[in-house]
Amino acid sequence: MAVSNFVYNTFFKKSSSAALTVVVGAILFERGVDAFTDSVFEYYNRGRLWKNIAHLYPPKPED
Repeated sequence: MAVSNFVYNTFFKKSSSAALTVVVGAILFERGVDAFTDSVFEYYNRGRLWKNIAHLYPPKPED
């Protein structure tokens, strides 16, 4: 009960605090989902991405 009262009083009692909490939570959630999906994509495509095969194509010397 004390934890829920603390959370309510800290983050949701005023509408400005609630709005800021929702915005910050949405940004953090988006960053987490983005990092997760990038890691899943890189896992399933390892060996086929440019960062994995760049060493096979050395840069051409310029004239």
